[in-house]
Amino acid sequence: MIDLIRASAVPSNLMQSAARGALSVPPQEMIEILVFLTHNKVFAEKARMTLAGWDETSSRAAAADSHTPKEVLDYLIAPENLRPVLVPALLENPSVSEEALAPLAASGSREIVEAMLKSARVSRSETILTAVNSNPNLNQLQITAVEQKLSLLVAETTKASEPSAEASQAGAAATAENLSANCAGAAAIPEAGAEALSDEAIAAFLAEHATEIAAEATNRSSRSASLTTNFPPIPNLQKPRPQWLRSPPAIPRPQPRSVLPSRRSPFWAPDTKKAARYRKLPSST
Repeated sequence: MIDLIRASAVPSNLMQSAARGALSVPPQEMIEILVFLTHNKVFAEKARMTLAGWDETSSRAAAADSHTPKEVLDYLIAPENLRPVLVPALLENPSVSEEALAPLAASGSREIVEAMLKSARVSRSETILTAVNSNPNLNQLQITAVEQKLSLLVAETTKASEPSAEASQAGAAATAENLSANCAGAAAIPEAGAEALSDEAIAAFLAEHATEIAAEATNRSSRSASLTTNFPPIPNLQKPRPQWLRSPPAIPRPQPRSVLPSRRSPFWAPDTKKAARYRKLPSST
């Protein structure tokens, strides 16, 4: 029937009967149909009212069954749909994850917190206890109980981790002992290999491989000679000096002008011929 309702293959009057919970189907299937109808725009309100007043026994059985569909469990655990009588069954249902219970533990009422503190699953879960400890609705007795449960859980966790740590330390110690024993055995072995190589064996080896040793020496000498003779010349990496750093061209100095001797100079002498020619000229008078 749930498949037909999901496929919208039933008439409207049958859908109305389903919203009232009046179908001839098993109780858990009826609850699943009602949860599906809560997403229907026409029958959602009627389906929610029917689920709120559904039979407590069948509702508790659906909440405790691990095979109940996830959509039904999510609807039952939601704070707006939660019925306090279903809280113990939902807490012990392994199909309800701790992540789904943590918001309820952090904001639930004192009645819900009291039911959680009585749950064996909550007492073993650090995630849920931490969420309960942050609930502002706790009274002093509940706060003390939560802190005690957290302390016991931390102590048990620490105690459980100690044997594994001791086992790992014992394994490390055994590995170290085996390693030291192996090293001691290796050191106790006499150095017979080094003494076994006598002079005769070395001479026989050199005589047997004399040709190969000579060829290898020749190859090494030829390679070294090629490296020294065929090495490319080193390029001149010195850059030319820029124009402004070069020495300026030599500027010729001007030659000094010839200085005529003056009358005061000891080298001056009067032009006697010119003076005689002037004396021969007639006078104008």
